[in-house]
Amino acid sequence: DDPVLAPSQAPSEGRGRGHGHDDLGGGGSGSGLYGGGSPRGGRLGGGAESASEETHHSNGKTNQVARSGKVELNKVTLDLILTDLESVEEAVYSSVFAQLAGGQASVRKNDKKLGDFLAEHTFPGFDASTALPGGASSPVTLEGFLLALATNAADPEQAIMFFVGLETEALSKAAVGQALLSYAKLAGCHVDGFAVPVWEKIASRATQGAESISFDAWGDCCTCLLRILRLKKMCNH
Repeated sequence: DDPVLAPSQAPSEGRGRGHGHDDLGGGGSGSGLYGGGSPRGGRLGGGAESASEETHHSNGKTNQVARSGKVELNKVTLDLILTDLESVEEAVYSSVFAQLAGGQASVRKNDKKLGDFLAEHTFPGFDASTALPGGASSPVTLEGFLLALATNAADPEQAIMFFVGLETEALSKAAVGQALLSYAKLAGCHVDGFAVPVWEKIASRATQGAESISFDAWGDCCTCLLRILRLKKMCNH
């Protein structure tokens, strides 16, 4: 059988957090919205991402990925991520967890590889030793691993302060894409290179297509956005 993750796709050891140097574009495809005078339908940062990327995939393909016990990361497309983020996220990170745990049901909380991976895929300052329950050698199950990744993608305080700085009670649908772009940059993501329509799809998924985003909803939007971008990066897009 093929390995869970090919060696070149497995999470790197000892990379530390590295949020300030994330290249979410996989060599030129990142996300960047309307900044820099880019016209609608054009490029945000000169990347090579297609505006209609991967739209031929169906929900059946998404379910196939979600059911698979082994995941080929280069076959997980952006369209699949946007179609069913939770299922694809579970499939991809379950494969990672299987490697970290060596096929066992749990991994110790103080395991270095576990700590390195969580450090790279959560917000700066997230400390697995205190955020996860139990002592240093307590077991971390797949459920706890997935929950940590899903709920700690964005720094809550940073998201709140960003929205406060916008000096508005709510963001319109037209304004939220630019706001999410600026927030992604603040969070340390390299987000230049997407075609505008592709970024609009990502922003729409992060906001669940809402017509406006209030202060109360902003934190969830930021968390969803960074979950998408980190998963996209991990899948070499």
